Amino acid sequence: MHLLIRTPDWFDRAGDRANAILVKETRQALKSRQFLLAFLLQLAGAWLVSLFAMLQHAETLDYAPAGRDFFTGFYFVLLAAVFVMVPFNAFRSLLAEREQNTYDVLAITVVTPGQIVRGKLLSAVVQMFLYYSAITPFIAFASLLNGFDLAEATFLLVASVFISIGCTMAAIFLAAQESTLRWPTLSSLAVLAGLVFLLVGYYGGVLDMMRMDEFGRAFRDRDFWWVLGGLGVAWLTYFVLFMQLAAAGLTFASDNRGTGIRITCALQFWLLWGVAFGVVSMTGARVDSELVFALASISGLHWLVVGTFVATEPPTLSRRTFQRLPKSTLFRLLLVPLLPGGGRGFLYVGLHAVALAGVAAAMSWTIPVSYSWGPRLESVAPYSIAIACQLVMYVGFAAWLGRVLPKLAPAARPQHARMLMALVVAVGSIVPVVVHFVRDVGMFQYNLLDVVSPLASLIAVDQRGGRPIEGFFPAGPILAVAIFALNVPAMLRGIREVLDPEPSPAAVESDHVPR
Repeated sequence: MHLLIRTPDWFDRAGDRANAILVKETRQALKSRQFLLAFLLQLAGAWLVSLFAMLQHAETLDYAPAGRDFFTGFYFVLLAAVFVMVPFNAFRSLLAEREQNTYDVLAITVVTPGQIVRGKLLSAVVQMFLYYSAITPFIAFASLLNGFDLAEATFLLVASVFISIGCTMAAIFLAAQESTLRWPTLSSLAVLAGLVFLLVGYYGGVLDMMRMDEFGRAFRDRDFWWVLGGLGVAWLTYFVLFMQLAAAGLTFASDNRGTGIRITCALQFWLLWGVAFGVVSMTGARVDSELVFALASISGLHWLVVGTFVATEPPTLSRRTFQRLPKSTLFRLLLVPLLPGGGRGFLYVGLHAVALAGVAAAMSWTIPVSYSWGPRLESVAPYSIAIACQLVMYVGFAAWLGRVLPKLAPAARPQHARMLMALVVAVGSIVPVVVHFVRDVGMFQYNLLDVVSPLASLIAVDQRGGRPIEGFFPAGPILAVAIFALNVPAMLRGIREVLDPEPSPAAVESDHVPR
């Protein structure tokens, strides 16, 4: 009797401390027709799988390996729910808040954008585990049959949890972006098509691996677990990044929406190379030069995408962000690359471009590397330097474009500069290669016009080992230095703005600019 009296009080206190959006969304979702229909369809699909599988193995059920067939059927029914329904419902839930203007009510409460994002995500996780609980009895039945592999099933069920949570977080991020409000129906169809494509591709890959018994061999391979650990680290960093981006999409422009995102992007870069260093050092394996090239290329693409966004941000800090800066001049100086602003964003990417060239060369010097041609300095170092130069050229052009475009067209916004920058990158990458194949009849002969093409330049450096004049060098570094010099005044203004003891008039005005 004593427990019955105390339990409601404990339950009420737990409910008060829980995320208000989680409680609201869970109640709405569990009462909605969409969830009830999806839940009933999942049960009906699992029942139909049981019926047809039983008819197929009616005469051989006692001795044939029917457990795997039952499991694959039940697993597809589960994936259809957690890969499609859960992320899409989370996407539509947040998008409906913006479409029906109910988000304005949430914005004036004490609930923060981060709590809104986490509440939507946790509500989707609750729905996902309800779908898991519905399919559990069917999988338990399959486990009693021959051919059921417990380790394989456990691995797939756990993997689908993480993939579903990642897809849900990505869907919430897309719903939080302002661009989705302009084309809600088209964006919904695009998200739904992407989720269905992921479902078909993932399930097809799982079936292929199960037919060839790849899981059994992979579980005994040490490299498989190293790769899985690396993918887990990547999943975690991108999960945090999408959560920050989603919260930033719901935050007013006067708040600091960029520092956390920049820290996460930098952490992703250093974790990529740190994990590579760690795995190679612990296993004692020799590294092929192509692996270093791949890591440098991935890092270059990462910073190109990040730089396109951070270098085109508005140049001034808001007064609210400025007032939250530390009083110490040294700490402010250290925070300069992490604070919002186009000039500071270019400085942020430029520092990491230098770090990319240095860490790639350091990896080739400190770890045994096998080569098919050329000494060490004629392979890895020029390739990484070429990527760094390309980053400075394109991100520097994006920073310049972000400053000039609003002067030419007052209605222009950072999104317009980013779209134009994407077009410039596409034209600069593709057109020189097409011209080569048309003019040289498929024979690639590098010339100075190819300096603006990342693909042509990296191919030339890879083939020629960075020998002077014949390839990307020295024209590429000269052009990178010129574009860097073009952005030096903006970087200096960004540094002075942070070190200034008083906010600038532009910072005060930016507090009143809507998101």
